Amino acid sequence: MGTHIDNVVGLVDSQTIIDDIVEWREPLIYYDRGYISPGAAVPGWPVSEVGRESIVGYKSVKVSYKTHYNTYISIYWGFDEDGKLIDVYVHKSFDMIQVRGARKTAK
Repeated sequence: MGTHIDNVVGLVDSQTIIDDIVEWREPLIYYDRGYISPGAAVPGWPVSEVGRESIVGYKSVKVSYKTHYNTYISIYWGFDEDGKLIDVYVHKSFDMIQVRGARKTAK
C-alpha cells in the first residue's frame, strides 16, 4: 500500500505478473478514474449506475491473463487522488465463472 501508480505502471509494462500464461491483454491504465469492481459492491465507494458495481479509487490499473484450462486471472489496483495505492483486488474465474476473489484495502 502507498506505492505510486507510476511504479505499478512500470511493473506491468515491463513484465507479466503471473507465470505460465497462455495469453494476456495489454494493461488498462487510467489516470482519471477508478476501476469497476467485479461482483458485490465495496463499502465506502460509489456505485455505478449500470450494473450496480463499485467504482474503486480515483486512478486505476488492470491486467488480465489466461492460464491453462480456461482459467482467467485479473489484478486490479486502485489509487487515491495523489496516485498512491489504496486497494488491490485479484479476481480468478474458470471459463468466465468466478471462482475466487481476494481484496486488500488500505485503512
